[in-house]
Amino acid sequence: MVFKIGEVGRSFTGYQEFFIEFLSLEGVIEEKYKNVLMKELRDLMRLVIANR
Repeated sequence: MVFKIGEVGRSFTGYQEFFIEFLSLEGVIEEKYKNVLMKELRDLMRLVIANR
């Protein structure tokens, strides 16, 4: 099975967003940091996909 880098990146980003949301709801990370973490995650994955 062959995956394109973009597809894998989007899947990984979706999973990480879910995990960050879960940690926020459980009180592991503060709500105010959730959006920062998600933005950094998206930026990092854009960089990874662009530099494949």
